[in-house]
Amino acid sequence: MKNERGQVFVAAAVALAAFLALGVVAVDIGRLAHTATEVQAVADVAASAGATALLKKTFAQANVDPIAEAQFVAGQNTMDGQAAVVTDIALLHYDFASGGFTSGSPNAVRATPSVTVTNLIAGVLGDRQTTVTKTATAAMSGVGAASPSLPMVIGVCSFNAFQTSLSCGDLPSLIQAPTPDNNSAWTSLTGSSASASAVDDYLPAVCGGTLTASVTVGDMVNVLNGQTTSLLKAVADCVCTHNVTKFTVPVVPCGSFNQAMTVSGFATVQVLNVSAPGNNGTNPLCTPDANGKTGITLQTICNTDDAGGGGGGNFGTETVAMVQ
Repeated sequence: MKNERGQVFVAAAVALAAFLALGVVAVDIGRLAHTATEVQAVADVAASAGATALLKKTFAQANVDPIAEAQFVAGQNTMDGQAAVVTDIALLHYDFASGGFTSGSPNAVRATPSVTVTNLIAGVLGDRQTTVTKTATAAMSGVGAASPSLPMVIGVCSFNAFQTSLSCGDLPSLIQAPTPDNNSAWTSLTGSSASASAVDDYLPAVCGGTLTASVTVGDMVNVLNGQTTSLLKAVADCVCTHNVTKFTVPVVPCGSFNQAMTVSGFATVQVLNVSAPGNNGTNPLCTPDANGKTGITLQTICNTDDAGGGGGGNFGTETVAMVQ
């Protein structure tokens, strides 16, 4: 028994060494996990910044370089304690319908940052370094979902020129009475009747609206053609009295408007003029109509600061969505 003295200390020393080794390995693993999170964050912000720059360059004719913008924004972040440097950035074409990449004009930016981490315990065992690489892709497209602020739709064929040129100057103008161009109509923004009494509930709250609708591309909305006087007056009052001049509206296929129609995307319209009977106050957009009629002229405009997810048609109201 005397020869077995000290055995417990040997066992304790071995166990302690094992625990210390596990602790150092845990440090390596924890550091790699933290670095992986940092690298993914850099990938996300770089791709998003690049796609946003591509969006503004395409639709707002901004003088920006999507790759340079992606690299600049990435550099405001760190990876493993160093300022992030991303050299692998690519311009691609992403097809929202198929969910894959195809040939075509660039509408997406892919960022692939990487950083090499020096290991602690793994380095002693011969694995001195580990390279952490992550990828993210962001794409621009028409907005895929919105809460329209005007219960009106526009026919998709009105955007033919714009979709060829992608120039904001080719976006359509719209007229609602007294000389209609028959390129817009009223909608309930839901599957319910598009009667005047149902439609005006979806005007902005400041203009007396009591309901809001969340609409997604592919939804069916009921549409009613015709120059409904009560609706024209309600919208005219919204503009002239409450100075609400910018609205989001759904875009639907062209054809007979008096039916349920599928939403193809969304557009942003700006009121150019309201003509109405009598005195319209001091709002310069509102003028009296000598014939006692109410009419509204609107212009579709580019809006590259909208949210709502991608996947909608390109009708000037665009967004950036992470797709990978």
